Amino acid sequence: MPQQNPVVLAKVSELLKTEDDLAKVEALTRNLRKEKSTIDSQIKIEEERGMDSVQRMINQMQAANKHLKELGYSVQKLDDLQKDSTSNSEVSAVFDRAATALKNLTDVEEIYNGFKTLEEKMNLIEALMAIELPEGSDYYSETSSGDNLLIIHYELTALRDFRDKIIALGMRSSPDVQQAVDKSFDRLDKLIDNFDYMLSLVVDGFIDIIGCENYGLVIKLVKIIQYEANEDLKFQLLDKIMNMKQENEVVPNTSLNVKRSEPRRYMEKFENDFQSTINASFKNLAEDSEYGQMLKLLDENYYDTLGVYSDAVEKCFPSEWHFFDKILSWNQSSLRKIFLKMLEDQSVANSVIVQILNFEYENKKKLKEIFHISKEQLKIVGIITDAKKDELLESCLKFNNSKTDEWIKNSLKSSITLFQTRTKEPPDSKDEKLGIESAQMVVEILRSNIHALAELGDSKVMLKYLDFFASKIMKYYYDLWNHALDDEVKKWTLPENGKEDDKKEIDPTIGYMPRYITVLANDCVKLVDALDSQFGEVKKLVHASFHEQVDEIAGRASGYAIDLGIDCLKKLNGFIVVEYQPFLSEVFSKQWYKSSSMIELSLQIVDESYMGPLQEFLQQELYISLFEIVFDQYLLSYLNALFLKHSIREDKFADRIERDGNLIQQTFSNYDTAGIIGDQLYILDILINISTCDHEDEFIEQWKSAVEVFNDLPIDFLQIILDNKGIRDSKENSVLERCLAISKQFAVANGDNQAPTFMSDFHFHSARK
Repeated sequence: MPQQNPVVLAKVSELLKTEDDLAKVEALTRNLRKEKSTIDSQIKIEEERGMDSVQRMINQMQAANKHLKELGYSVQKLDDLQKDSTSNSEVSAVFDRAATALKNLTDVEEIYNGFKTLEEKMNLIEALMAIELPEGSDYYSETSSGDNLLIIHYELTALRDFRDKIIALGMRSSPDVQQAVDKSFDRLDKLIDNFDYMLSLVVDGFIDIIGCENYGLVIKLVKIIQYEANEDLKFQLLDKIMNMKQENEVVPNTSLNVKRSEPRRYMEKFENDFQSTINASFKNLAEDSEYGQMLKLLDENYYDTLGVYSDAVEKCFPSEWHFFDKILSWNQSSLRKIFLKMLEDQSVANSVIVQILNFEYENKKKLKEIFHISKEQLKIVGIITDAKKDELLESCLKFNNSKTDEWIKNSLKSSITLFQTRTKEPPDSKDEKLGIESAQMVVEILRSNIHALAELGDSKVMLKYLDFFASKIMKYYYDLWNHALDDEVKKWTLPENGKEDDKKEIDPTIGYMPRYITVLANDCVKLVDALDSQFGEVKKLVHASFHEQVDEIAGRASGYAIDLGIDCLKKLNGFIVVEYQPFLSEVFSKQWYKSSSMIELSLQIVDESYMGPLQEFLQQELYISLFEIVFDQYLLSYLNALFLKHSIREDKFADRIERDGNLIQQTFSNYDTAGIIGDQLYILDILINISTCDHEDEFIEQWKSAVEVFNDLPIDFLQIILDNKGIRDSKENSVLERCLAISKQFAVANGDNQAPTFMSDFHFHSARK
């Protein structure tokens, strides 16, 4: 009795605790038997499979041994025949005749079999064609595998080679035989045409095929074309060799040396089909879309389509074909034809020309970035030639110049008309609009044209336009407003200078004139700011090398607006002068020595009628400038009036000048933000100092001090003092000559460092001068 293992008994005891556990053991035993049976069956099958493989290997080795023996026998026979044919001329001749006879028999058998199976093969081809392209259909499925295309091509090529061979053999046959042969192949020509048509449909659907990622169909098409191209090349090379040989000896017709009698030019047809498909797609696009819509579609889809071509060529075409370069050239050529046709249309909008030029600019940029096209190749495939591009750029420039000129003139009409008629009461605030404002319109016109020209991507054209705008448009703007200013301001002095009949026709709206001018001046400030901003934007559009030119042009453009604003201030000052001038004309009279009322009244007009009210309506920078103009002019008017038809009384003269100086300072100090009053009023101190001189040397010393303060102090100033003091003849001339020499010497010593002063505008001429 075998010895029991305690460990095993323990495990069995653990499994068999109840009677139900016995049933589980029986089920487990059955499952194990089934599993064993299955494994045994698999092992047996694998053993039988292994034995079969061994047996096949043995059979193959036996067959190979048999074939090797037969090959050895054949080689031995060939060696014997070769030895006999070289040692015995009779044997050699028999051998050659036997070989020729065998060749002829083989050819006859091949021709017989060819004609025998001709209809069968053509039926097969026709059936396969019907599967690929049902009768009457002009659509090749983009999901087709293209397997039948390869079979059709193979069978069709064999039949064409057979026909070429038969035709070559039948060249010396009777006409009847040749006609019978031709008739036998009538059906073949139709099959060839159908096959070529199928290939052209595959090319037509190329984009859709690639869109379905059916690269297999494209590869099969390319393989067909590649085979045909190679066969054509073989024919051409052999034909050339035979032609060279014919120069020295007579040989049979070269068509007998190759399977085909002439090149079939499938590569040429393939490329023509591709080019025709591309041309047709662009032609349809041009016919179905307006110019603007077509350009938009091109911008959205053109480079994606080229990307599809590029991807397909990379995956499916031989690299030596460089086929994407050809596709790119055909696409660019089609675009060129469409664009040139568009440009020949006299009615084409300038916006379309801009779009074309912009597309051409982006075209070169994207072809370089996306497809890595070289600069040399870009010159070849460019849509527009440099000469044509320059012509179009010039055309766009002229168009924008013309439109700018037209829009500016039209936009200013209403403003000028309102300024001249003053049919609208001025607003109560400088922030409210009157209707003569034109700065916004001018800048909007500038911005619009800059935006249009920016799409051209040509900085030189942009600068030409800006130069036109600054030189022509802003000059026109200035001249137009300045002329209107001059005409209307003349009406202000009409009551004083006009005839009695003219006074009856005085425009009742003339009182609006100062406020209208303040509105125009404020608008000039806005125009300067807007122009600076707009030219700043232009600098972002052009290369940094052009920034200096942009700044120069911007300065000229803004200069006209600044000059107009200054003219407005001068006109306002003119209004003030007209009103206070009658009071200043009495300065240095007897009444002036007795009372300061005339000075006070003149200053009251300046203060209460103009400077005070205008402060509310003028921009701050304009108001500061107006103050300087008014103050300088007041001093000049004061000095001119002082010397008019009077003589200086030295005992009271200094006191009266000091009195007036204080009054002037008190009035104008309310508006002096730059602290210039004290410096300007120093001219009164100079006047007092010079007027107290008696001797020539005293005049000289005082004049030296004076020109150090007012470097452009005119010699007229001194001459008038001398006249008023009663100094005449030689003494006067001597003083004047010496002082004039001092002024010239000072000017030479300081050169361009001298800043002009308000006294440069002092030009009083005495009656004796």
